[in-house]
Amino acid sequence: MRPIRARKLYRIAMALLAVVFFTVTAKPDSAPLTPHSKGAGHSTKAPASNSPINLYLESDGGGVPGSILATLTESGVPGNFPPGFLSTFTCNSCPTLNPGTQYWLVAQQSDPNSDQEWNFSYGDVGGNFAFNQTGSATGPWSTETSTLSAFQVDGNGPGGVDYSNLGPGGTFDTGNGWLVNGANYNDQVIAMPFESTGTIMTDAQLAVGCVVAGGACGTATTPEPGSLMLLGSGLVGLAGIIRRRRS
Repeated sequence: MRPIRARKLYRIAMALLAVVFFTVTAKPDSAPLTPHSKGAGHSTKAPASNSPINLYLESDGGGVPGSILATLTESGVPGNFPPGFLSTFTCNSCPTLNPGTQYWLVAQQSDPNSDQEWNFSYGDVGGNFAFNQTGSATGPWSTETSTLSAFQVDGNGPGGVDYSNLGPGGTFDTGNGWLVNGANYNDQVIAMPFESTGTIMTDAQLAVGCVVAGGACGTATTPEPGSLMLLGSGLVGLAGIIRRRRS
């Protein structure tokens, strides 16, 4: 009976080792662009961190973002999604804008362990936008015709607003949006176009939030790769002991 029992244990150890290897090496959630809602689970892994989004003002390159004109800095870090909240991105050196010209706001996440949401606009206004899943703020780009994300560009346009798709009092869709995340998720970058009505851009406001998966943002709910590798090493050692016993 011992050889049979040892053989079964060896097979179990090898199967568990294969699972650990797949978990460490696989890139989760690498799916086509899809909306995320508060009723749908995005990932079994909660973000290990909640870093600010990188936001860029870019020129138009023929219906997609062109070149980076300025970098905007987020004040603080987002709260949880849902519901998300308006976060201000300041611009200390934004160039003069040309009224009636299309520009782009490009949201990118360089922290591989951050998974955030750019909420949909008030009334789920639709239009064309761009995205990629390479983590690059400069493309290459794919385009999509669907619901636009919520944001406002402040400057010297009418009423001090150069562009806005927010509702009364800065409202937006609190339950749905597009994901902006790091390399341990989709590595997804979202770019939204706008047409300026002014010449000066002072800052922008985005409706954003950190996606909660099994706990508060910033709390990891699954073992980190280092812990998984330690488990894998233990399984390799167990398999070796079992083989020696069989021989």
